[in-house]
Amino acid sequence: MDRFLNASLLAGLPRRNPRSRAGLFGFDGIASTATGMAQILFVIAIVLFVVSLFAGFVRRNL
Repeated sequence: MDRFLNASLLAGLPRRNPRSRAGLFGFDGIASTATGMAQILFVIAIVLFVVSLFAGFVRRNL
C-alpha cells in the first residue's frame, strides 16, 4: 500500500482519501464506525482461526 502511495506522489497524482468523499456527503461517522467494526471483526476472525488450528492439531494427536 505504501508503495502505491509513494508512486502516486512521485507521479504527481493526488493522494486519494476514501473517507473524504464520505465526509463530503455527511457519512463520515458511518465510515469511521464501519472501519472500527471491520477491525474488530478481523481480530475475531484471526482468533477463531488460531483456535481452530490448535483444536485440529490436538484432535489429530489423540
